Amino acid sequence: MLLRFFISLICLCCISVSSFSEEAILDLRQNDWSEGQIHSLQGNWDFYWQQFIEPDEFQKLESNPIPFPVPGAWNSPPEGFQKFPGFGHATYKITVLVPQHITNLFLSIPDMASAYKLWNNNELISKNGTIATSKDLESPAYLPKFVELTANNGKLELVLQTSNFHYKWGGVWYPLKLTDAEGFMN
Repeated sequence: MLLRFFISLICLCCISVSSFSEEAILDLRQNDWSEGQIHSLQGNWDFYWQQFIEPDEFQKLESNPIPFPVPGAWNSPPEGFQKFPGFGHATYKITVLVPQHITNLFLSIPDMASAYKLWNNNELISKNGTIATSKDLESPAYLPKFVELTANNGKLELVLQTSNFHYKWGGVWYPLKLTDAEGFMN
């Protein structure tokens, strides 16, 4: 009986530690990557409320992320997720795995409220408006975009800083989508 207790306790500790140490990963390696296919980056991303974190700061970061759905408004998330005010700022992070032979891709970035900066593998690839920690400093911009990006050994590490002080709902309202040149042209 005591042995079962200790085994259960060890298993519980392992599960608890792993749930805090794992990063958000979206594995698309088994998807159909024939020409023109579109892949949604919908899922739970690492989320850091009221923090702007640069890509090179994650290694020394002491706070743990909260899993948060993309797409999902901060103040109206699906059931089971923490709710936040509509106004504020945050950083999202996800690692996307693609087949090793895929290098050049296009990312469809939807409308987002109110402003954002987006990096892939530590390179700033897009921004819209001016992100800020208050309404006075933020400059909103509401413009969807396509950007070209490169996978590094089958890996995309996306970091998105966003702020919203101008709309009722903050966050990423629609999923980002990944495709190749053929999908971009159509």
